[in-house]
Amino acid sequence: MEEGGLGIQDLSDIQVSLLMKFAWKLLKGDSLWADFFKAKYLGNKHLFSLISSLKGSRFWKSILRVLPLVLNNLRCLICGGELSFWIDNWLGDGVVANSEMVVGNPDLKIQNVVVNDKWDISTLRSVVGAEMVEKIASVPVRLRDSPDVYVWKSSDDGDFSTKSAWELVRNRGLICLWKKWLWQKAIPKKMSFVCWWARLHALPVDENICKLGIPLVSKCNCCDEAQVEILDHVLCSGAGVRNVWNYFAGIFGIVLPQNRTWMGVVNVWWLRASTSSQVGWLCGATTIIMTWAIWRARCAARMKGILYDWKQIVRSVKSLFGEISVSLTKLMKFSRRDGLILQELNCPLMPVRVKPMKEVAWLRPIAGTIKLNVDGGICR
Repeated sequence: MEEGGLGIQDLSDIQVSLLMKFAWKLLKGDSLWADFFKAKYLGNKHLFSLISSLKGSRFWKSILRVLPLVLNNLRCLICGGELSFWIDNWLGDGVVANSEMVVGNPDLKIQNVVVNDKWDISTLRSVVGAEMVEKIASVPVRLRDSPDVYVWKSSDDGDFSTKSAWELVRNRGLICLWKKWLWQKAIPKKMSFVCWWARLHALPVDENICKLGIPLVSKCNCCDEAQVEILDHVLCSGAGVRNVWNYFAGIFGIVLPQNRTWMGVVNVWWLRASTSSQVGWLCGATTIIMTWAIWRARCAARMKGILYDWKQIVRSVKSLFGEISVSLTKLMKFSRRDGLILQELNCPLMPVRVKPMKEVAWLRPIAGTIKLNVDGGICR
């Protein structure tokens, strides 16, 4: 699985993150919605005591299913001491009930084991083991007349956000390296989608249609060879289309492999591309524009009977370069040494802005001394 392709998030992960948001609201209890659900389902019980409950609506059960995720990724700061001693994560590394058997009152609160801002060691020893007593005693405590605070550990400000929850629950994959060049604002999305379909081997060439169980007699319309129409032959290895790639590779000074696949050729171009200059950007955009023009020529030959001419494809690509690169003059830097390449690609040149020289007053040195002028000042 790759990340960064079409930029569409997994809806199941989004749903879980939104349910976690509702659980967070219930914990905070600072909204009319939270008050309603607390009155309906909780009463005087703690929210996490209902995790295994089978009662309630489908929506309520969905909230209960994500409660462990919320519990494991928040920390409770002791203020008023109303937190549950057993269930709330006030230690910061898990709830007490996960490592200790609940003994005595299951509704025990922090304020019940604190006396004069110190832990009541005798009470602690009656409910938890010696190791846990030592761990709790090392935590400073001072009760104040304010509500306890829930802190979300996955965000910088301690407040819950669905984005941080989504980052927490989503399945991660390898980053799609193609997204940097495939989805450019200056390039029409129809061109980018043709490359995306080619990358997934989803373009409707005869080879892919036959794989679907649809029998047909195949002959490539892009050359004189009696070649079955396959993706790599149409986009990069056919006799005519090789000339297109060779022509533009010569302009950019790119050496293409002899045994060509479309994905291999595209990777070679994108390794040379750069976003730091207009020519570097065009080097990355060339593969998308050429693939679009080549596929459009193939469709015209197949559907309309128009003669497939690689020179016409070259002219079409240059025309597309001229239209697209107009918007780049405001975005990309232009270098004088790139001028010949831009002219060859039919791209408008971005004028070089030269700051006018600022004339400054220059005083002659005192007699018997020497002054060295290094700032471009003009001696009048």
